Amino acid sequence: MTAGHPSLPHRQPSAPGTLVWLRRELRTHDLPALQAAVARGGPVVPVYVHGPDAEHGDWPPGAASRWWLHHSLVALQRETAALGSPLVVRAGDTVASLRRLLHDTGADRVHFTARAEPAAQTLEAAVLAALPARSFPGDELWSSAHIRTASGGPYRVFTPFSRRCLAAEAPTAPLTAPASLTPPATPAASVAIDRLGLLPTIPWDHGLAATWTPGAAAGRAALTRWITGETLARYDRGRDTPEGTSALSAHLAFGEISVRAAWWAVNQRLAVDGAASAGLMAWRRQLIWREFARHLLRHFPHTVSAPLQPRYDGFPWRRDPELLRRWQRGQTGFPYVDAAQRVLWHTGWTPNRARMVTASFLVKDGLVSWLEGARWFWDTLVDADLANNTLGWQWAGGCGADAAPFFRVFNPTTQGRRHDPTGAFIRAWVPELRDMPDVHDPWRKAPVLAAATGYATPVVDHAVARLRALDTWRSTAT
Repeated sequence: MTAGHPSLPHRQPSAPGTLVWLRRELRTHDLPALQAAVARGGPVVPVYVHGPDAEHGDWPPGAASRWWLHHSLVALQRETAALGSPLVVRAGDTVASLRRLLHDTGADRVHFTARAEPAAQTLEAAVLAALPARSFPGDELWSSAHIRTASGGPYRVFTPFSRRCLAAEAPTAPLTAPASLTPPATPAASVAIDRLGLLPTIPWDHGLAATWTPGAAAGRAALTRWITGETLARYDRGRDTPEGTSALSAHLAFGEISVRAAWWAVNQRLAVDGAASAGLMAWRRQLIWREFARHLLRHFPHTVSAPLQPRYDGFPWRRDPELLRRWQRGQTGFPYVDAAQRVLWHTGWTPNRARMVTASFLVKDGLVSWLEGARWFWDTLVDADLANNTLGWQWAGGCGADAAPFFRVFNPTTQGRRHDPTGAFIRAWVPELRDMPDVHDPWRKAPVLAAATGYATPVVDHAVARLRALDTWRSTAT
């Protein structure tokens, strides 16, 4: 009797196998590339190739994203193993790695999901040119090729883009996961996920671990809780409060849940719960904003590093390392901004309204380039997504599509009072102010008490900074 498992019959696949090359589609549900591979017959080999420079260009994953990616890959490897064909992990040049895997497994085709990021598209073109490969949709609700203006060009304004999407053919129901996957006759060698070096060498990630559970199963469960919960029914009224959002953005960013599954789940509840329609429609609108971000990135790839509106190319941004450092650390002296920055550092996430206010503060109160903020969010957000990050920061900088005009300058204190009226968010993340009678404006209401807490003094005078921003904008606009 030979060593190994002599009782198992030798597999004779009926058809050549398929590699399913995964990047930010770390799931088995609603994945057309995977379903088409199963439909072909023969072995199916899910594969992840770790090559961040080629995949992401000038925007390789930041520290928080790498943490999430590690745990998401571990979860996916368990899930695919349970289906019969474990995720194969390789590191290095993508084309060479996939070519080698085709040889090692006897597969004759590579399937992958098309993406919007410029570097990812360049890599896809290289794979298509060098290997027998086919791309599939899966990260967007509608094809950008079909969502065009009347003149055939891309949209630059959200509202008509949204109308065009809603007038198009509705997204179809999401696909279920395959019941099983046939592995290759000879198991392919896989790099241990721990060897990819995704986790921090200094243990700063305890806040992330205490806050999040990465992985497709966790994502599906979180989507179910959100869709069936009462917070979503009030989303139209509560979305600007810290506790009023879905917190699904990282699961969407890593493709652990598909945007189509989220859209379909909203529609299912809409069909049976008319009382919740305002909240459901408001959240569905956010999914269209995500779609718009991808539309812009596909058609204007230069916007990852340059304004969409050319007149801002020469805008005189200031270099202010001290203000930037204090903004990053949540030490600006403006409590709502600091709370937003500290929760970001601790958990890798901050609510959308808080992102808007803290972005406005950096760009307009500080006159620091939106690119500095974009890079910081890219490194610290677990849900860092190039399309969303670019759209959001160009909105704050007044230089993108549907941008907030540069003369619209958020008052960080007023924003805090409006969206954190009880001060609970500030007290939770700026403990120096926990016992202050007014946490929103401690330096005006109780400067002696604020000084006694050791809280940071304001890095700017907002009224003066606002006038400076307006003067700079006027001189540039003329």
